[in-house]
Amino acid sequence: IYVKLCSDMISQLKEQKLDGEFTKLITDKCHNFKNMIQEINESNDDVLNVDDYDDFCAKNKQKIYKKGFAQFIGELYKCDFLDGLFLEDYVKALVDNTLNTLNQNDINVENNIICLQQLIDTCFNYRELQSKSFFENIKIIKEHNKLTKKLKFKIMDILHC
Repeated sequence: IYVKLCSDMISQLKEQKLDGEFTKLITDKCHNFKNMIQEINESNDDVLNVDDYDDFCAKNKQKIYKKGFAQFIGELYKCDFLDGLFLEDYVKALVDNTLNTLNQNDINVENNIICLQQLIDTCFNYRELQSKSFFENIKIIKEHNKLTKKLKFKIMDILHC
């Protein structure tokens, strides 16, 4: 719905020659979200304090936001707002960051995997996914010994195992 709204706004803004500025605003927001990938793992977003209900609610809200923004990026790609190179670079950054984080014995990767799953489900079919440069690294993540069972099943869903 938001992508359709953006498309309609761009159509309306073409008359005033402001469509380029609006498109740039959207793509800048997507680039900023991509840059947030590193920040996600530098904080303890995935570590829940079971004694703090407010923390639990806040972190669930953040996960929903990040998952929704990943889908928004995927929908923008499907409507040709973003190019394939940006999308592949974004997914590769998510995969590489997840793998690096796991290799550093940090289990703070749930947000990356949630975004990765949503983005892949939105943008790729399995045949396309197999041809991407990051596909082998997703397989490596699935077999990583630090990955929790819950996240392993999410990766298996991505790989259709």
